Amino acid sequence: MRRDRDTRANGFIVVQLLTAGLLAACGVPPPEAPGAVVAASPAAATPHAAAAGAPITPAELMDWAEATFPQAFPAGASDRQLAPFVYRSYLASGNHLGVDDNGMVWVLGAISAGELRAVGTLDEFACLAVMARCVAPSIVVPPRDQSVDVGTPVNFTATLAGGPSLRYQWLRNGEPIAGATGSSHERLAALADDGARFALQVENAKGRVTSAAAVLTVTADPAAAARALADQRGCFACHTTSSSTIATGPGFGAIGARYAAVPGAAALLVGRVRGGTTGSWGPFSMPAQAVSLREAEILVGWILTLR
Repeated sequence: MRRDRDTRANGFIVVQLLTAGLLAACGVPPPEAPGAVVAASPAAATPHAAAAGAPITPAELMDWAEATFPQAFPAGASDRQLAPFVYRSYLASGNHLGVDDNGMVWVLGAISAGELRAVGTLDEFACLAVMARCVAPSIVVPPRDQSVDVGTPVNFTATLAGGPSLRYQWLRNGEPIAGATGSSHERLAALADDGARFALQVENAKGRVTSAAAVLTVTADPAAAARALADQRGCFACHTTSSSTIATGPGFGAIGARYAAVPGAAALLVGRVRGGTTGSWGPFSMPAQAVSLREAEILVGWILTLR
C-alpha cells in the first residue's frame, strides 16, 4: 500500500472523509491481521475530565470519529495494537482507523480508496474531538526587539498559552512570511530588515491572537553592510573585490578605480546595475539586477571606495 499524505483543507481536515471531514486514522492490515485486543471502545464519545489544553489520546480520537461519522466508523470496534499503530477495524464499513507512535492519524479502506493515508495529527484534531479540552491561544511573552549585525542569524520566539491544535504564522510588517509557520522564526538579517516589525499570529478552533511586534535593528559599518548585500544578491558570482578582471567580469576594485574621479559616476553606475549594460567593459555584459534603488546606491557607493 502506498502511504500518501493527504492535503488538508482548512489546516486540518482530511480526506474525502466520506466527503465530510474525517478525522484521524490509520490503516493497518485488514481485520484478519494479527493484533492483540486491548480494550473495547464505547458506542459513542464520552465526556473527558482531562485538563483544558491537554492533548487527546488515540482512544479519544477514535471515539470522536465513531460518534461523528458512524457510517464510516460504526461504534463497537476494539482497540488493537500492531506496531507502530493503535487502531480499530470496522468490518461493516471496511474501514480502519488508527494512530501511529508519532501521533499521526491514518485511515485505510473504502474511505481512502484502499490506500493508507495520513490525514492529520492528534494535535490537529484535538479541538474537533474534545472541544472542552480546547483553549484559545494567548501570548504570554511576545517576541522581543533585537539588534544584530547584517548577515547574521536572528531568531524570534514567543511564549504561548492555550491549545492544543495551534497553528502559527509569522508576520513581517503585518504581512505573512512565506513558509514561516512554526512556533519560532529564524532568518539572516538583511539591510532591508532594518526597522522591520515581526509578530506571531496563533490560532485554533477557539480563537486567534497576534502578538505585539518586535522591531529588528540591523547594524553594520557601511563597508561590511555593502559586502554582505553584494553576497546576498549574488554579485560575487561574476565579480571579486580586487582590481583584477576575471573570466566573468571586472573586479570591483577595477571599477572603483576607473570611475572614482568621473563626475556623476554614482548615478551612472546605479543606472547600469538596475538597468543592465553592454559594452561598458570590453566584451562583458551585465543583465539588469533585481535590486532596489537603495540597495543599488549602497553597492555602488561601496564599489567606488575600492581599488
